[in-house]
Amino acid sequence: MPPISITSFIYRYFLALEQKAMNIGKVEREDLKDAMATWGCQVESKYLDQLLDSVDVGKMGLVAWRDWLQLLRGPSTKCMSADRMAVLKEVFSAMDPKQTGVVSTDDLAYFFNGTDHPLCTIGELNEKDALAHMFLSVSVRGQIPNHVSLATFVDYYADLSVCVDDSEYFENVVKAIWPSK
Repeated sequence: MPPISITSFIYRYFLALEQKAMNIGKVEREDLKDAMATWGCQVESKYLDQLLDSVDVGKMGLVAWRDWLQLLRGPSTKCMSADRMAVLKEVFSAMDPKQTGVVSTDDLAYFFNGTDHPLCTIGELNEKDALAHMFLSVSVRGQIPNHVSLATFVDYYADLSVCVDDSEYFENVVKAIWPSK
């Protein structure tokens, strides 16, 4: 397994903060500010508040990891190398033989191999929960779509891409989770 990237470290820290917030998928902004100070990130409060306001759209004082990471990384298509995009397109194409640009959630479930999902290999999730996690990640306002586009599939893997420095490891993980049948 490759060394942990700084993004992966921040993600794990974020998950620990999330548990403090009763696992609602978000952390309190004050905890995030404290964490940033702990990491040595010196940002004036007024600027940090502006950043946090942009991801705390509900104005409840809570920040979701995905929103925070997206703010840091920018659009998924700009933060991923061409090689990683090619791997995702290859895997998606195998599930979309008619090249329609979308895959049904039934097909995703059929092709999904959670055994090799990173959260399964470290024992945090079982295969069924890993599939549910993926479906929740691609859901829109809590509704799981009937179909997933390539863009949504790429966005799902953008977080992993940011957290993994080793491109060969990224490719191996993606291909292990989505083997050709």
